[in-house]
Amino acid sequence: MRKVKYVALILVLALGLIGGAYAAWTDSLAVEGTVATGELNVEVIKARLTLPYTDIPGLLGGNISSEGKKVTVSMTNLYPGHPEYKMDFDLENKSSIPVRFNAATLNFEHQDSPLIDHLEVRLEVSHFPGGGSTGQVVIPLTDWFPLVDLPDKLASLKNLVLQVDDVLTFGGINREGEPECIRIRLNENAGNDTQNNSVTFTLDLVFKQWNL
Repeated sequence: MRKVKYVALILVLALGLIGGAYAAWTDSLAVEGTVATGELNVEVIKARLTLPYTDIPGLLGGNISSEGKKVTVSMTNLYPGHPEYKMDFDLENKSSIPVRFNAATLNFEHQDSPLIDHLEVRLEVSHFPGGGSTGQVVIPLTDWFPLVDLPDKLASLKNLVLQVDDVLTFGGINREGEPECIRIRLNENAGNDTQNNSVTFTLDLVFKQWNL
């Protein structure tokens, strides 16, 4: 009888251990939480194009528009050696995170236009922390260079980080309130096939997360 009691006790202990192990195997920990991701959003907040003054008013035409971080410029009735177009635009980091300039692309509406190889530009770029009134020149005013080389010229901005609300200004404003630091012209030595032609191009500025 005593042996039977011992056997019963051993069975009870064994079942208890099995039950404990089963509970351990099937127990789980549920953790609930929210993971927030940063939003990357850089936008053109201002874009202006001033047409050149000519002795024949309305001879030269053009306009500028923007969408997101892209700027599209059209210039019409160009001729070799015409007065300079003046242009400026501002980009603001409206992201929730800092961003880094990555690259620029330049696309022409008509890739076979005879104007493309003869368009020239002068450029200046400044960085305004927090969008304030005091900025730092990050590309000093350049000499004239081919417009097609603009993406390569902007490659020097690759180490530039824009904090939230920072503004990148392409061009400047003179005392008369006109944009003056981005200037575009058709070289005076361009051929006759460029006379009275028009051109449209889009500049797309690409940014990425600051630590990539």
